[in-house]
Amino acid sequence: MTAKTITSRLPNPDILSDPDWTLWNEFIESQGIPTCSEEVVRRYQNIEQDSWRYLEARVLNHFLNLRHFGRDSYYAELAEDYFDLEEEEYPVDASVAGLEAVFAFKACRFTSDSVVFKGVSSEPFYKIHAFEDVQPGQMLQFHGFVSTSVCRDKALDFVHKTGSLLVIRGLDLVDCVVLENLTVQTTANAHVPEHEVLLWRSVMMEVLQVVPATGHSPREVHLKAV
Repeated sequence: MTAKTITSRLPNPDILSDPDWTLWNEFIESQGIPTCSEEVVRRYQNIEQDSWRYLEARVLNHFLNLRHFGRDSYYAELAEDYFDLEEEEYPVDASVAGLEAVFAFKACRFTSDSVVFKGVSSEPFYKIHAFEDVQPGQMLQFHGFVSTSVCRDKALDFVHKTGSLLVIRGLDLVDCVVLENLTVQTTANAHVPEHEVLLWRSVMMEVLQVVPATGHSPREVHLKAV
Protein backbone atom coordinates (compact mmCIF):
# COMPACT_ATOMS: atom_id res chain seq x y z
CA MET A 1 0.00 0.00 0.00
CA THR A 2 1.08 3.59 -0.62
CA ALA A 3 2.08 5.57 2.46
CA LYS A 4 -0.49 8.09 3.67
CA THR A 5 0.65 11.70 3.23
CA ILE A 6 0.16 13.99 6.23
CA THR A 7 0.20 17.61 5.08
CA SER A 8 0.45 19.29 8.49
CA ARG A 9 3.89 19.78 10.03
CA LEU A 10 4.67 17.46 12.92
CA PRO A 11 4.42 19.12 16.34
CA ASN A 12 7.42 18.99 18.67
CA PRO A 13 6.00 18.97 22.21
CA ASP A 14 8.11 19.89 25.22
CA ILE A 15 7.53 20.11 28.95
CA LEU A 16 6.96 23.88 28.85
CA SER A 17 4.47 24.06 25.99
CA ASP A 18 2.75 20.74 26.70
CA PRO A 19 3.09 19.87 30.41
CA ASP A 20 0.30 17.28 30.27
CA TRP A 21 1.74 15.64 27.14
CA THR A 22 -1.52 15.76 25.19
CA LEU A 23 -0.44 17.59 22.00
CA TRP A 24 0.91 14.55 20.17
CA ASN A 25 -2.18 12.44 20.79
CA GLU A 26 -4.38 15.32 19.65
CA PHE A 27 -2.35 15.67 16.44
CA ILE A 28 -2.56 11.94 15.74
CA GLU A 29 -6.34 12.01 16.14
CA SER A 30 -6.89 15.19 14.12
CA GLN A 31 -4.80 13.91 11.20
CA GLY A 32 -6.29 10.41 11.20
CA ILE A 33 -2.88 8.81 11.64
CA PRO A 34 -3.00 5.05 12.26
CA THR A 35 -1.04 4.04 15.35
CA CYS A 36 0.76 0.76 15.85
CA SER A 37 0.41 -1.51 18.87
CA GLU A 38 0.96 -4.95 17.29
CA GLU A 39 2.94 -7.53 19.25
CA VAL A 40 5.99 -7.07 17.02
CA VAL A 41 5.89 -3.32 17.69
CA ARG A 42 5.41 -3.71 21.43
CA ARG A 43 8.33 -6.13 21.54
CA TYR A 44 10.44 -3.74 19.47
CA GLN A 45 9.73 -1.04 22.08
CA ASN A 46 10.55 -3.51 24.87
CA ILE A 47 7.07 -3.07 26.31
CA GLU A 48 6.21 -6.72 25.60
CA GLN A 49 9.19 -8.19 27.41
CA ASP A 50 8.02 -11.82 27.48
CA SER A 51 7.55 -12.26 23.74
CA TRP A 52 9.77 -14.93 22.17
CA ARG A 53 8.44 -14.43 18.63
CA TYR A 54 10.13 -11.08 18.01
CA LEU A 55 13.16 -9.03 19.05
CA GLU A 56 13.54 -5.76 20.91
CA ALA A 57 14.99 -2.83 18.96
CA ARG A 58 18.61 -2.97 20.10
CA VAL A 59 18.99 -6.70 19.41
CA LEU A 60 17.22 -6.59 16.05
CA ASN A 61 19.18 -3.58 14.86
CA HIS A 62 22.41 -5.21 16.00
CA PHE A 63 21.77 -8.26 13.85
CA LEU A 64 20.71 -6.18 10.84
CA ASN A 65 23.99 -4.28 11.10
CA LEU A 66 25.92 -7.52 11.54
CA ARG A 67 24.28 -8.92 8.41
CA HIS A 68 25.32 -5.84 6.46
CA PHE A 69 28.90 -5.51 7.69
CA GLY A 70 29.71 -9.20 8.18
CA ARG A 71 31.19 -11.39 10.90
CA ASP A 72 34.77 -10.30 10.14
CA SER A 73 34.06 -6.57 10.10
CA TYR A 74 34.96 -3.66 12.33
CA TYR A 75 31.30 -3.60 13.36
CA ALA A 76 31.60 -7.17 14.67
CA GLU A 77 34.61 -6.09 16.74
CA LEU A 78 32.60 -3.24 18.23
CA ALA A 79 29.63 -5.50 18.94
CA GLU A 80 31.29 -8.56 20.45
CA ASP A 81 31.32 -7.15 23.99
CA TYR A 82 27.67 -6.10 23.76
CA PHE A 83 25.83 -8.76 21.79
CA ASP A 84 25.82 -12.36 20.63
CA LEU A 85 27.37 -12.73 17.18
CA GLU A 86 25.41 -15.91 16.41
CA GLU A 87 21.92 -15.11 15.16
CA GLU A 88 20.62 -18.63 14.51
CA GLU A 89 18.60 -18.78 17.72
CA TYR A 90 17.10 -15.30 17.32
CA PRO A 91 13.89 -14.51 15.39
CA VAL A 92 15.50 -11.89 13.16
CA ASP A 93 13.58 -12.72 9.99
CA ALA A 94 10.26 -12.95 11.84
CA SER A 95 10.86 -9.56 13.43
CA VAL A 96 11.73 -7.92 10.11
CA ALA A 97 8.72 -9.51 8.40
CA GLY A 98 6.42 -8.43 11.23
CA LEU A 99 7.57 -4.83 11.10
CA GLU A 100 7.44 -4.78 7.30
CA ALA A 101 3.80 -5.90 7.51
CA VAL A 102 3.04 -3.01 9.87
CA PHE A 103 4.66 -0.55 7.46
CA ALA A 104 2.74 -2.03 4.54
CA PHE A 105 -0.60 -1.07 6.09
CA LYS A 106 0.18 1.91 8.34
CA ALA A 107 3.05 3.87 6.78
CA CYS A 108 2.84 7.66 6.60
CA ARG A 109 5.00 10.41 5.16
CA PHE A 110 5.21 13.89 6.59
CA THR A 111 6.07 17.39 5.42
CA SER A 112 9.63 18.22 4.36
CA ASP A 113 9.97 20.71 7.24
CA SER A 114 8.84 18.22 9.90
CA VAL A 115 11.50 17.30 12.45
CA VAL A 116 12.08 14.25 14.65
CA PHE A 117 14.86 13.60 17.14
CA LYS A 118 16.99 10.62 18.04
CA GLY A 119 19.38 10.24 20.94
CA VAL A 120 22.39 8.03 20.21
CA SER A 121 24.95 6.67 22.65
CA SER A 122 27.91 4.30 22.50
CA GLU A 123 26.18 1.11 21.35
CA PRO A 124 27.92 -0.44 18.34
CA PHE A 125 25.17 0.25 15.78
CA TYR A 126 25.60 3.95 16.64
CA LYS A 127 29.35 3.92 17.22
CA ILE A 128 29.96 2.52 13.72
CA HIS A 129 28.81 5.90 12.32
CA ALA A 130 31.28 7.93 14.46
CA PHE A 131 28.76 10.72 15.01
CA GLU A 132 31.38 12.59 17.02
CA ASP A 133 33.41 13.08 13.82
CA VAL A 134 30.87 13.42 10.99
CA GLN A 135 30.95 16.53 8.81
CA PRO A 136 28.37 18.34 6.65
CA GLY A 137 27.91 16.71 3.26
CA GLN A 138 28.75 13.24 4.53
CA MET A 139 26.32 10.43 3.70
CA LEU A 140 25.44 7.64 6.11
CA GLN A 141 23.02 4.75 6.16
CA PHE A 142 21.17 3.16 9.05
CA HIS A 143 21.00 -0.57 8.43
CA GLY A 144 18.26 -1.18 10.97
CA PHE A 145 14.94 0.52 11.64
CA VAL A 146 15.30 4.01 13.12
CA SER A 147 13.41 4.86 16.31
CA THR A 148 12.83 8.60 16.68
CA SER A 149 10.66 10.93 18.73
CA VAL A 150 8.84 14.15 17.93
CA CYS A 151 9.74 15.14 21.50
CA ARG A 152 13.28 16.47 21.91
CA ASP A 153 13.10 16.01 25.68
CA LYS A 154 12.41 12.30 25.27
CA ALA A 155 15.15 11.80 22.69
CA LEU A 156 17.64 13.37 25.10
CA ASP A 157 16.98 10.51 27.54
CA PHE A 158 18.92 8.23 25.18
CA VAL A 159 21.97 10.44 24.62
CA HIS A 160 23.82 9.68 27.88
CA LYS A 161 27.14 11.42 28.62
CA THR A 162 29.09 11.08 25.37
CA GLY A 163 26.32 10.65 22.80
CA SER A 164 24.79 12.93 20.20
CA LEU A 165 21.31 14.20 19.43
CA LEU A 166 20.26 13.58 15.84
CA VAL A 167 17.84 16.10 14.34
CA ILE A 168 16.21 14.47 11.32
CA ARG A 169 14.33 16.03 8.40
CA GLY A 170 13.24 14.75 5.01
CA LEU A 171 10.30 12.76 6.32
CA ASP A 172 8.54 13.30 3.00
CA LEU A 173 11.08 10.88 1.49
CA VAL A 174 10.94 7.96 3.92
CA ASP A 175 8.09 5.74 5.12
CA CYS A 176 7.31 6.12 8.81
CA VAL A 177 4.91 4.53 11.26
CA VAL A 178 3.57 6.15 14.41
CA LEU A 179 3.66 3.94 17.48
CA GLU A 180 1.00 4.06 20.16
CA ASN A 181 2.06 6.86 22.48
CA LEU A 182 2.88 4.97 25.66
CA THR A 183 5.31 5.35 28.52
CA VAL A 184 8.07 2.73 28.69
CA GLN A 185 9.17 1.91 32.22
CA THR A 186 12.66 0.78 31.17
CA THR A 187 13.58 4.28 29.93
CA ALA A 188 14.79 7.37 31.76
CA ASN A 189 12.00 9.79 32.72
CA ALA A 190 9.56 6.93 32.25
CA HIS A 191 6.61 9.22 33.00
CA VAL A 192 7.16 10.99 29.66
CA PRO A 193 5.46 9.17 26.75
CA GLU A 194 7.70 8.04 23.92
CA HIS A 195 6.13 10.20 21.16
CA GLU A 196 7.70 7.65 18.83
CA VAL A 197 7.94 7.69 15.05
CA LEU A 198 9.67 4.66 13.53
CA LEU A 199 11.51 5.12 10.24
CA TRP A 200 11.94 2.44 7.59
CA ARG A 201 15.17 0.44 7.70
CA SER A 202 18.22 1.12 5.54
CA VAL A 203 17.36 4.80 5.15
CA MET A 204 20.16 6.94 3.68
CA MET A 205 20.81 10.35 5.22
CA GLU A 206 22.97 13.37 4.49
CA VAL A 207 24.67 15.36 7.24
CA LEU A 208 23.42 18.96 6.94
CA GLN A 209 24.95 20.59 9.99
CA VAL A 210 26.87 19.80 13.16
CA VAL A 211 26.33 21.86 16.31
CA PRO A 212 29.02 21.36 19.00
CA ALA A 213 28.05 20.47 22.55
CA THR A 214 27.60 23.46 24.84
CA GLY A 215 26.95 23.36 28.57
CA HIS A 216 24.19 20.83 29.20
CA SER A 217 23.30 20.50 25.50
CA PRO A 218 24.87 17.56 23.64
CA ARG A 219 26.43 17.67 20.21
CA GLU A 220 23.71 17.90 17.55
CA VAL A 221 23.97 16.24 14.15
CA HIS A 222 21.36 17.52 11.70
CA LEU A 223 20.42 14.96 9.04
CA LYS A 224 18.11 14.78 6.06
CA ALA A 225 16.72 11.59 4.57
CA VAL A 226 17.51 11.35 0.86
